[in-house]
Amino acid sequence: MALLKYFKKSSLLPNPNGPLSERMPSSSIVSANKEVENLLDGDKKPTRGQYTKCSDEEKAKVAKRASEMGVTQARYDFSKRSFLIVL
Repeated sequence: MALLKYFKKSSLLPNPNGPLSERMPSSSIVSANKEVENLLDGDKKPTRGQYTKCSDEEKAKVAKRASEMGVTQARYDFSKRSFLIVL
């Protein structure tokens, strides 16, 4: 599937007016093409989950601790206490 991102999806699907239309109705080809496009569109990467929301008080505590002790130590301190997950 990795190579499909370099090609247009419609160029890989059969043409309803092409040679295949002699063996099956073009309406069937069109409906099959739509189903394939729907399946390929559903193959996208999942998005990231919800972001952690912090109140203004929590942000102030983190900022104060970072200014007093440094960013690395504040990150370690808050992640150790499970107060706030800081990445």
